[in-house]
Amino acid sequence: MHAQQPKVSVEPIGREQEPLVVIDGFSGHLDRLRQMGIAAQYQHAGVDYPGLRAPADPSYLDLRRDLMMQVVQQIFGCRQSIQC
Repeated sequence: MHAQQPKVSVEPIGREQEPLVVIDGFSGHLDRLRQMGIAAQYQHAGVDYPGLRAPADPSYLDLRRDLMMQVVQQIFGCRQSIQC
């Protein structure tokens, strides 16, 4: 099965018109993502968040790290690091 190609869109939001980046088809690997969700260790998140949460597996972001860095550079102008 081939990975779905992501589609990046940017919408300005709020009074300041800050960019909101949406990446449809981010992982491109739905079955793998589903299995990661099933295997996650869910816990109550506390009084400030209703429901259960689990940390994302770091490999989830590794799938599209290059894409995320392109978005950060093009949309937010960060060239050296995320802290711009």
